[in-house]
This record gives sequence, C-alpha cells and structure tokens, in this order.
Amino acid sequence: MHSNGKIHIRLANESDVKNIADIVKQSFTQYCNMIGIDAIEALLETEQDVLKDLRQKSVYVACWEKNPVGSIRIAIKSDKASVSRFAIKPEYQGLGIGSDMLSFAEKTLEALKIETIELYSATENCRLKNFYLSKGYQVVSIDNSKGYRRGLFRKHIYLNK
Repeated sequence: MHSNGKIHIRLANESDVKNIADIVKQSFTQYCNMIGIDAIEALLETEQDVLKDLRQKSVYVACWEKNPVGSIRIAIKSDKASVSRFAIKPEYQGLGIGSDMLSFAEKTLEALKIETIELYSATENCRLKNFYLSKGYQVVSIDNSKGYRRGLFRKHIYLNK
C-alpha cells in the first residue's frame, strides 16, 4: 500500500473489477486513437478476464480521493516481472499517478529481489515512449505482431544490492 496526498495505491480486490475494466477501456481507447489503430486486445477484455488476472497476477489500483483512476498488473516469472494493462483514466493523466504507480511497482519488485521489469508500449506514442525512457527503461526490441509497432521496454531494478 502506498499513499501520496490524494493518490492511494493498493492491491486490487474483486470489488474493483468493474472499475479496472472501465479504466482499461478508457485508457486503451485513447491509446488506439493516439497511434491511429482501430482496436487492441485490451479493448476486448471482459470483467471475467480482469477477475482471472486478479487471481493470477498482482493487480494494483490507484485511487484519487478514493475513486479508482489507474491500474497496473504484474506477473512474476523467476527473476523477471512483466507489466500489463498499465492504465490511467485519460482525465487523470499528467498528474503524476502513472509515475507513482510505476515507482510503487518497481519498489515492490525490488523488495522481492526481482531483477528486471518489462512491458510493451507503442513506439509511435511519443508521450508514452518518452515517459518510459525518462524512468530508465530501454527499448530492447520492436514487435509488429499486434498490428502496430510496439517496443519491449526493459529496466533492471535489482542488481544484488
């Protein structure tokens, strides 16, 4: 759990499923519009899919004055974590919520001695690309299998400190 003034980040629970699905739909609709594509897998996600991830991954929500406005999912395999469905409601973007959520995820993973964190993001979305680069991520490969250019962003977060 993390709290920073109006922002409170916590582990999601089943009562958050509808809100998480809504956050993802809003955020990824904007994502598609920004890179000029019609649809993305995230937009097809159902509440049942969110519930499944809730049971199989670490899912966190960011609340702004108690209202869920962001979510992030983390899957851990060995010494590597994969982030997916990292989303902030469009009207709450630019307020530092994404930075707080990413920092929270990194600190949580570092405490677990996870060495590397990875995520995919559209390389044509300059705002997101620059966000991840400014947080110390590097583009290690480019993938076109989803119908658009997306980069695999990687950051080493725990180096046997």
